[in-house]
Amino acid sequence: MSDSQTYLPSSVRSGFGSLQVASTTGIPHIVTQARLSGQTAMQTIVYADETEGARNFTELVSPMLGTSNDQPVWPNSVFTSSGYLSIVGGRVNASTLHTTRMAPNQTFDNWSSAFAVGDDRRSLVVSGVGGKVALITYSSAFDGLYFYESTDEGNTWGTQQLIYHTGIIGQDTFTTQWTGFDAMYVNNDLYVVFGIGQAVFDSLGSLKGVAINSKVKIVLWKKSLNSISIIIDKNNTPGTILDSLSSSTKAQLNHSFALNFPVIGRTSGGTLIVACDYFQQGVTDGEGWNYSDIVVCATTNNGTTWTQVVNVTNSPTIDERYVGISTFNPNGWAYLQFQEDEIPGTSFSGDNRPVSRNYQKFLKFNLSLLSISEQNQKPKRFSLSQNYPNPFNPSTSISFTLPNETNVTLKVYNILGKEIATLANERRSQGEHTVVFNGNKFSSGVYFYRIQTGRYSEMKKMVLIK
Repeated sequence: MSDSQTYLPSSVRSGFGSLQVASTTGIPHIVTQARLSGQTAMQTIVYADETEGARNFTELVSPMLGTSNDQPVWPNSVFTSSGYLSIVGGRVNASTLHTTRMAPNQTFDNWSSAFAVGDDRRSLVVSGVGGKVALITYSSAFDGLYFYESTDEGNTWGTQQLIYHTGIIGQDTFTTQWTGFDAMYVNNDLYVVFGIGQAVFDSLGSLKGVAINSKVKIVLWKKSLNSISIIIDKNNTPGTILDSLSSSTKAQLNHSFALNFPVIGRTSGGTLIVACDYFQQGVTDGEGWNYSDIVVCATTNNGTTWTQVVNVTNSPTIDERYVGISTFNPNGWAYLQFQEDEIPGTSFSGDNRPVSRNYQKFLKFNLSLLSISEQNQKPKRFSLSQNYPNPFNPSTSISFTLPNETNVTLKVYNILGKEIATLANERRSQGEHTVVFNGNKFSSGVYFYRIQTGRYSEMKKMVLIK
């Protein structure tokens, strides 16, 4: 049986909410946009629970930016490692991008001035360690994907840096699709996944747009390398990828490329998972509208190689789209959510499809179906992974690999070198193992964990923040 539902404080109109859990307290916060009673401007609102699970939400209103009704909305947010809620929002009429922060004491910074590059509804923020926050945004004015990075919890930001505009692959020039992107920090490196397609130029050589054909690709960009690598394209998708549109083949408005809206997540064992929406050629309803499916692939070496791409929905007469993935997933699994509808296309925004009832679905996908078995891989050497997440509150996972069955101890020490916990002291089999350290009984600070097995020993540092 599901738990009872709780209404938020009443507003005239609200929508496009997202749920964030405070990194230091575990308290849920819902960040959305709303037009408050008696007000004419739509504003970004934060609803903060009183305590974890109390369901007694307080309405916290972001400050006004000037006096016009064109306020920063469509918010995207993330909690930083020190408990600040970093928020990015856009002014729709002005097409400008702005940021604010809500401090742990629930006070807001003023909205920033407009960023030099960025669209009002195509941005996201992700958090790393050591105060890092990244803001990724697509710019229709410059037809490219950019990022800004902060090293002080989103208080100040560096200048815009280009992720991708155009590039040559083979004999074709590619440019960025605007249909979705996602990002996360991996070992303090910024990873961004997005779509690119064959660039279309006008007679003067100016970039005009992206062609709808089978040359579309989902790619991974790493800040440390400042380059892209291909994850998904026509060479590894199941079935025949959508090649072109005609009077009898109609993709959905705002969703017309063969690969759309990629997302990225990670397991506690370090496997990276990428999922996206996928159109196959000829998989349509009676009027020629394309059905969408969800495809997934993964990597155990941070993108050096990828598994085969698997269609995880594979339902020719059901439309599944707008996939999302949990940032953090348990070992061996990917937690996915997506929209399901019997009718492809929408009843608004120009598609003019019949009104239908759609559903939000959750899928717990077993990564062994991608020929990945994190628990059963045979490592060739000893290794101790960095705990994840880090910093953490109150618990964190620590993984290690053993090339053969052996006795192993894993202990935790405080900053003075005093042993405070034993996480493993037994004989363990070959393979990867994960243990959990719970810091409920300990104060904030720096701790160390050390593995010892035969001749192999290694120590790493972790940070508990409450």
